[in-house]
Amino acid sequence: MTFPAGHPLFESNAAMAIYAGTYVVGSVLFNAVWWYGIHNRRLMGDDTDHMAVRRTTWSYYVGPAAYVLDLVLSLFSVGAALGLFLALAIFYALAPLPSMSRLITPKRARV
Repeated sequence: MTFPAGHPLFESNAAMAIYAGTYVVGSVLFNAVWWYGIHNRRLMGDDTDHMAVRRTTWSYYVGPAAYVLDLVLSLFSVGAALGLFLALAIFYALAPLPSMSRLITPKRARV
């Protein structure tokens, strides 16, 4: 089945735009869940490592903005959009989520 325009280049750009659009929606929803959890310490324990939460929050700022950029880029160059997706995958692989042991420090035993 061909895309209505019938041009293969247009089809690949449209497919990449749809793919990037799903990442935009996913990153916005993921950020919404994250912000819900940290807003007013709603889902954070008393022993939460606040610096780890702050670092994680800053890394999440990258997602929606970068995926919107990727969506716009996909309309002009599929190769450049794929390159940005690869760069984002490397970014999130090198800046992983902190482990739960870093987010929650154990309480000291009272003697």
